[in-house]
Amino acid sequence: IVKEEAPSSSSGVVPAESRPFGSLRGVQWRINLGILPPSSSIDDLRRVTADFRRRYAGLRRQLLVDPHVPKDGATNSLDLVMDNPLSQNPDSTWSQYFRNAELEKMVNQDLSRLYPEHESYFHTPGCQGMLRRILLLWCLRHPDCGYRQ
Repeated sequence: IVKEEAPSSSSGVVPAESRPFGSLRGVQWRINLGILPPSSSIDDLRRVTADFRRRYAGLRRQLLVDPHVPKDGATNSLDLVMDNPLSQNPDSTWSQYFRNAELEKMVNQDLSRLYPEHESYFHTPGCQGMLRRILLLWCLRHPDCGYRQ
């Protein structure tokens, strides 16, 4: 089977109109990066996207700890000797919460300096919140790398 190649310009770049979803830049980038499967139907893309969103929500629940909110519907049956704000135990929920808060402070400091000349986009609360969560989750998921600007 011989697959015909799409016409390309002299630079070797395939024109957007000859690629699947070429007019949808965000979708095309996800396909190019291997996040979404190539040449899929809209239903397949929706299914894959929903699956990734579920996985992301699971990572957020697992890694972003809030000791004020009971986990998985648990009642106040925590061991208060270990799980309290003054606990020195590094495995306590509060210790993890305070470590995450320090990491978030460093990330916030860098986010405030991100492209200051483009304040209209990168400094909106929605963009800042999204970038903050992504960076925090990546750092918490890869603790051996740590966080650097």
